[in-house]
Amino acid sequence: MKYFPEVEVIGPSPYCPPKTQYPVERLEDMYPEIYHRVYPKIMRVCAEKDDPDMYPYPSRAMVESMTDEVYMRTVMEIGDPEDDGYGMMQGRQVAPFGFGRRRRLLRDLIRILLIRELLRRRRR
Repeated sequence: MKYFPEVEVIGPSPYCPPKTQYPVERLEDMYPEIYHRVYPKIMRVCAEKDDPDMYPYPSRAMVESMTDEVYMRTVMEIGDPEDDGYGMMQGRQVAPFGFGRRRRLLRDLIRILLIRELLRRRRR
C-alpha cells in the first residue's frame, strides 16, 4: 500500500472496506414527490394508448396528446402549478393556461419521462 502524506485517512480504510457498510438509501427512494405522482399516470397512458408493435415510432402529435392527458390528470390531482399555495395568484400577472413558467416546467418533465418510457417499452 502506497502512503500519501497529504491525505489523512479517518475511519475505515478505503482499500479494505468492512463487510457491513453504512445503510444506503435505495436510489428509487430518492426521486422527488412529483415523480411519484406523475410516473404512474405516464404508465397508465402508455398502457392505454401505446402499442409498440403497431406504432414503432409514435408521432409528435401522439406524444403531445399523451403529454396533455398526463398533464391534465396531474393538475386535477395536485392543483395548478402556478398557484402560490394560498388559492390565489397574489396579484401577479399569469400567462394564459399552459404557458406559465411552472406549467411549462411540469409539461417538460412529463414529456421527458413519457419519451423515456416510450423508448424503454421499445427496447424490450
